[in-house]
Amino acid sequence: MIIETDPIACRGGVISPEQRLFRGVIVNAAMEAAGVSALPDKSGDKDRAQRAALAWFTRTNKDFNTVCSLAGLEPAFVRTKVSLFLERAAADPSLTRRRGGPVSVH
Repeated sequence: MIIETDPIACRGGVISPEQRLFRGVIVNAAMEAAGVSALPDKSGDKDRAQRAALAWFTRTNKDFNTVCSLAGLEPAFVRTKVSLFLERAAADPSLTRRRGGPVSVH
């Protein structure tokens, strides 16, 4: 999944290692919200992870806002982009297949 960055938060295309880390947290949560998880599919762990990730994006919460701030992104921007990604992923499941490589966050 590619998350476009807020141009104001990322002047010159350079982001700090910390921002990259927290953007990875957002990408991982978006993938879990789309139903892709590294968790073994036992005892409903994947379903719980998906529900928790969806709630993280859709409910107002301080943790989400903090992660977005540390990532250098506006929470509303992230919610919009993730919502669009989830709509596209529902229409085209190939978008959420793990390919074994790193996920691009830029």
